[in-house]
Formats: sequence, C-alpha cells, structure tokens
Amino acid sequence: MSIYRLYGTTCVRGLLAPALAVAVIAAPALHPSAPPPIPMAAEVALTATIDTSSTSVGIADSSLYFMSSAELTTAMQQLQALGVTQIRVFLPWRAIEPADGTYDWTQADQLLQTAADYGIAVDAAVTSTPTWASPYGAVVADGAPTAASDYATFVGALAARYGSAANGGDAKIAAYEIWNEPNGFAGWFPTPDATQYTALLKAAYTAIKAVDPKATV
Repeated sequence: MSIYRLYGTTCVRGLLAPALAVAVIAAPALHPSAPPPIPMAAEVALTATIDTSSTSVGIADSSLYFMSSAELTTAMQQLQALGVTQIRVFLPWRAIEPADGTYDWTQADQLLQTAADYGIAVDAAVTSTPTWASPYGAVVADGAPTAASDYATFVGALAARYGSAANGGDAKIAAYEIWNEPNGFAGWFPTPDATQYTALLKAAYTAIKAVDPKATV
C-alpha cells in the first residue's frame, strides 16, 4: 500500500475492499500540515465531481473493475464509511473493446453505476491496448497503440455512454486520465515517447470533448 496525492487529494493506492477499514484515516499523519483525520462517523455528501480541496479523501484501486456486484457494494459501503468521496480506477480498453468496434460494457456499467449509487466520483484511467490495436498483439498489454485514432474512438464511446450528456447532467465518469504512467516502459512499451503520447492525448481530448464538452480530461 502506498499513499500519494491526486489533484491535491490524499489518496491510498492498491487497497482491496476487505482492507479498506484500516487505512485511509492514517494518510494525513504523513503530512505535518495536513488537516486532522476524518472521523469514522463523518457524513458523506453525494457528489459527482472530483473535489480538488486538500481535505478531500480518495483512493486508487485497480482491482475494482474486476469485482462482482456484491464485492463492489461492500467496497463502496466501506469507502463511504471512511469518508472517501472519489476513486481512481482503471477502465481497461483491452477488456472493454476486445474486437474492433465490439464493446463489452458489463463490468464498466457495474462499477460506475455502483459508485454513482454511493455518490462516489470516478477518475477513470483508460489504459491497456487490445490485441487488434497493438503492434505487439497479446504479448504486451500496455504497448503503445498502433494508431491514436483507435484509442480516441474508444474514449469517445466511453464519454458518450458515461458522460453528463447521456446521464441527465450527472456524469458517471467525473474525470478521464489518458493512459497510465506513459513515462515508463511498463506503461508505454517499448519505451516512453513524448511525441506519440502527445498525439494520443490530443486525439483523446478532442474525442471526449466532442461528445461531452463538460468533461474533465
């Protein structure tokens, strides 16, 4: 487990649902000037947006996408009890669009709806390349996509499904992160490439904003 800052927010990376009851409150102790811990009994106001204030609490957990409905419900209840108002999750392109133009929204629908039901805002890191969109096939999940336009089409579909325009003004994805750790070879195989990533970012930003102008990218 590691504690870090997201948008100025105290966050805990890598917590699994059963362990959530032990951790987040300890985060401010690492920062002498940080505000006091949130009491366990604190009320959590429903929110659909990322709170950038220094007193907000969030976690990053890449396992949430793969949980069952029951596991997600338990996780969200524990998060809410801890005062967590926002989560960073992976939405794996590789799993959601296994074939070009063929989408499986099952897990994403389940995760994002459960988070919405508990008033927890979602920062979605959209990463991992499908075999059909990668020069590395099935060998490398986080290889640089063959074409930025393929990724842009996918995030545009995400924004069309989960953005504010499609959900009565209450977006189920509060913020989009374009890829995960493209500054390292493990996140952008075979080696980081600022020019390639910039092209991906620009294409994705344009595609998301085209269908959800209010989106945060």
